[in-house]
Amino acid sequence: MISKSNKRCKGSGVPRGPLPSCAGWIAAVLCLVGVSAACARLSPVETPEWKVPTAGEPQLFAATKCIRAFAIGRDGLVWAATEGGVVRWAEDPLLTRVWTTADGLINNDVRTVTPGPAGGVIARSPSGANEITLEKGVATAPVEKREITTPIARTKEATLTATPGGLFYTRTGDTRRLVPLPAASRASHVSALAVGGGSKKHYLAGLYGDGVYRLRSPVSREPVWERIPLPDTCRFVTALATLPDDTVLIGTRHNGAFVRSADGALIRPLETPNSLPSGDIYGLAAFGGHLYATTFDQGVLAFGKNGRVVAHPEVKQGRTLVPFGDDLYALHADHSVWRFDGDNWAPAWAKNTLRRGDVYSIALDRTGHRLLVGGFGGWAEWDGATWRQHWNTPGLAGESITAIAADATGAVWVGTQRRGLFRCEGDSATAFQEAQGLTDDWITAIAVSPKGRLLVGTYTGGVLERTGDRFVQRFAADKWAMRRVVFDGEKALVATPVGLYREGEGDHWEKIDPGTTGGPEIQAVLPAENGVWVGTRNGLAFTPLSGVRLSSVP
Repeated sequence: MISKSNKRCKGSGVPRGPLPSCAGWIAAVLCLVGVSAACARLSPVETPEWKVPTAGEPQLFAATKCIRAFAIGRDGLVWAATEGGVVRWAEDPLLTRVWTTADGLINNDVRTVTPGPAGGVIARSPSGANEITLEKGVATAPVEKREITTPIARTKEATLTATPGGLFYTRTGDTRRLVPLPAASRASHVSALAVGGGSKKHYLAGLYGDGVYRLRSPVSREPVWERIPLPDTCRFVTALATLPDDTVLIGTRHNGAFVRSADGALIRPLETPNSLPSGDIYGLAAFGGHLYATTFDQGVLAFGKNGRVVAHPEVKQGRTLVPFGDDLYALHADHSVWRFDGDNWAPAWAKNTLRRGDVYSIALDRTGHRLLVGGFGGWAEWDGATWRQHWNTPGLAGESITAIAADATGAVWVGTQRRGLFRCEGDSATAFQEAQGLTDDWITAIAVSPKGRLLVGTYTGGVLERTGDRFVQRFAADKWAMRRVVFDGEKALVATPVGLYREGEGDHWEKIDPGTTGGPEIQAVLPAENGVWVGTRNGLAFTPLSGVRLSSVP
């Protein structure tokens, strides 16, 4: 049993921050993270006892709110290609279904869906195509040599096509004509097209950033554009479709799918079970009895008891998350650091606290009592009260510290983007480069095991292990970047763009089936007692490390 500190969480144990506007799907994400009723604040070196819905089975929580395309099935139901798989909406919410890599999809990043020959759909992703039917499930499908993804709307008389060069109207047997966009619109481009109007045909166009417009008389010198009243959640349109009764389906970049009745009297969202507000998860951390994740678009997501998910939009494009003391620290893509005290986010330090404000990496030392901060040309350490700053270290001038960690002796290891690796003690540093066994001078990750093993991830040279004063390559995955290296006990886990790998015996590694991790694009890893949380470009997964499909990688 993991011990917990006596410091109490502020509030009732539900992660703080504004609740998402559409909360229906939150109730469907049941029992994502179990926390104690006492809600004890965790010390930096402790990990919660995560409890997942079904022990021994992978759990995927995909970001299906990014809609790429619609298809209307033979049964009249709506299918959608999303960033987190394929969704089919049914009138009964309990029958709404999501297909992901756990069901056999080649990739969760689905770009298009089109009606299939057997009554389902053909789903296409950058990795290939699948055919999905209710009777046979998911199967591989032939890949077309050329896939048309440009928005197109066709009638018997003409075709409307949106290209990077503009919107064009082509009457059958005639030359194409450029259709000017509404003069008052600030939209960047036409992102979606559809045909509506029943017997009186007209075109619908998604003007990205400006909602949906109805287009009449496209052949006239001044085409008639009419803006359709919609909520702000429908401004960034990515997909359009119409039903026979002229109901309009609207897919958006971040807010999911919406249905608009023919008369415009009713606009409602199509809710999807287990859908996250955003994918693109870059960092994971345990804090205050909850799971926190940084995302590229929607700030920090906090997962609480009963499956509640709260978005903290203050932290834009967060990268690394580190709990230290009573606070949670988030490193931004803009090289700033923010701190969360359980209630609010704020800049972690005053602007003049660090002699050089840009931060490229943060980490705890092995004891959890020092926060290590890698910057430009040096690094700093903080014990919660006092700073020690090391900005004049020989060899680090002009270098960005891309990774940082402390070993069992307390020495700090820093990785750079051009000069390899350095072992720092105070203001002195010892360089480790090609002569010491480094296969690449761009360091992406550093990890230290409980017993003191030191592993270093590189951009193209795999994972290296320290053996005395040299480094030996332990793992390489076809020259892919090692995004994260973490230890689960004394076994290492490595996150790469092509999958999650676990250290096996000797120099053999095991690739964990991408179907259990939410896809191959691994960006964040957090070991837990009964498995590992995995953040990908498409969402979040919990992967039990016993009983999952593995393949040996020499």
